[in-house]
Amino acid sequence: MLRKTLGAFLALGVSCAASVATAVPIFDGTVTYIAGNTCGVAGASYSAIYRPQIGAAADESTLILFLYRSGVGFSRPTDGQFDGAGSFAMFFVTPSATLVNRVGSFQATQIPASIVAGTQTINITATFDPTAGCTFKFKGVFVRRAGT
Repeated sequence: MLRKTLGAFLALGVSCAASVATAVPIFDGTVTYIAGNTCGVAGASYSAIYRPQIGAAADESTLILFLYRSGVGFSRPTDGQFDGAGSFAMFFVTPSATLVNRVGSFQATQIPASIVAGTQTINITATFDPTAGCTFKFKGVFVRRAGT
């Protein structure tokens, strides 16, 4: 009986370790608006979350910025990470708690250029253009969240 119980706990521990190892990597960080940003003040910094797509079967890449009393989220409507150029879908939660949706184009450089399951840190410099007269331009540093 003891042997069966220990075997069951060992199997449970191995399956839990496997599920943690295959968890989707999520990165917590800070972004700072830089010169050329027209949707905020250059020099302002905000908390952010980046969940890059790793593998074609995974959900699309998403980048969330937590602004003061509002927030903005960018996602790739196609496969890929936020490196190079492409299109994005955006939602903006305004300070008056309304939701605005936009689409646009981005230009970004992330280091490493291709994020893989073992990546621990990410640096990104990006420009997102959701609408005429509004450009999000920032640099960000992200560290992999423990347990992901």
